[in-house]
Amino acid sequence: MADKRTSDLLSSCLLSDQSIISHLQPQPLESFNLSLIQNVGSCYYTVVITTSCSSPRYTRDHISIAFGDAYGNQIYAQRLDDPSRRTFERCSSDSFQISGPCGYQICSVYLYRSGPDGWKPATVRISGY
Repeated sequence: MADKRTSDLLSSCLLSDQSIISHLQPQPLESFNLSLIQNVGSCYYTVVITTSCSSPRYTRDHISIAFGDAYGNQIYAQRLDDPSRRTFERCSSDSFQISGPCGYQICSVYLYRSGPDGWKPATVRISGY
């Protein structure tokens, strides 16, 4: 039987009522702390981000991603955007290889966007090994 701490961590990744969640504005979890992210990488993840067709044609926005599991393993990739590579153009998908600590089932994903263009994601797919 799992101890209370493990149970609490696991429950933090479960969504109980989709109707309530769909009405909430996205907010970072208070427990999410970028300073706790380890920079030592031992696993590799493939992240595929599809840009919405309602997004601007191209963007100068700065885009980063952080994701993690229920055990506190967090992976952060700063500045995925690169206008010279034509990343994050409207209706397109971009693939990134990101290294970080090995984790279990990913249950949180945070996309950070900073800039004037209003880039919009459509989907995010993460796989790891």
